[in-house]
Amino acid sequence: MGNIRNTKRLVNISNNREYVVLRGVYKEESETISRLISNIVKFEKHNLEIKQTLQVFEEVKVSIKGKENNRIIRVIKESLSFFRTFLNYWETYLTREFGKESEQFKTFKIETSKQFHNSFAYRFFIGLGNYIQHINFPSISIKSWINQNGLVEYSLIANSNELLRSFSWKSSVKNDLNRINGNFDILPLFKDVADSLIIIHNVTINKLDVLSVLRDCQELLLYKKEKINDCKLAMIEYKEGIKPNTLKGISVEEFPFELAEQIVSNTKLEK
Repeated sequence: MGNIRNTKRLVNISNNREYVVLRGVYKEESETISRLISNIVKFEKHNLEIKQTLQVFEEVKVSIKGKENNRIIRVIKESLSFFRTFLNYWETYLTREFGKESEQFKTFKIETSKQFHNSFAYRFFIGLGNYIQHINFPSISIKSWINQNGLVEYSLIANSNELLRSFSWKSSVKNDLNRINGNFDILPLFKDVADSLIIIHNVTINKLDVLSVLRDCQELLLYKKEKINDCKLAMIEYKEGIKPNTLKGISVEEFPFELAEQIVSNTKLEK
């Protein structure tokens, strides 16, 4: 087997998982590569949170077309869960990384307060989550009709008076529901809440060191010249077993070129 001392190498990995070794990687360079990959993947996790949340919100529009009450109820509950999870994710991350007295954390809290103040949909979603947790799923009916273009449109109808009778809402949402005083369509509220979450996400992420992440992406992309055609470029490490010249395993760190390009293309720096 020869000398398989713990060392790292750059390799191209073909579609059928064949490895073509390019060169060895010294410690300083390998640490830099690992740092670049880690920072880029970590940054993308923030974006993944908002993408997953918006995807669940979109499922509400799909589920309503089937008019299956159980599925609609499940998707609405999932939407409320993802809504809360998204906010908790950012609050937990910012607290852990920067502390509650940091500019990053304060910016997040200011923006969430702003959305609560400015958006009925945002306030209602917070209240509806509490309603379902303490009472049950409210009575919601599906209505459909043909619009002037011959297309089927849908609405999810709730009744504000029924909601007020069965739960003790916070004063701001209670005032909203009193003003409605009757039936209202909750379907458009999903888009309104999605818009609020996108704003919160963009404002919050721009308070991170985005410039540093963009530099990491650009530095990682310099390695693209070592990639062969459709192969994936990776850094591998042969790990030695307990006995001399035995192989314990191989660790593989693939270069996330596509992800780095997406971040460079999609990230807008705060002016």
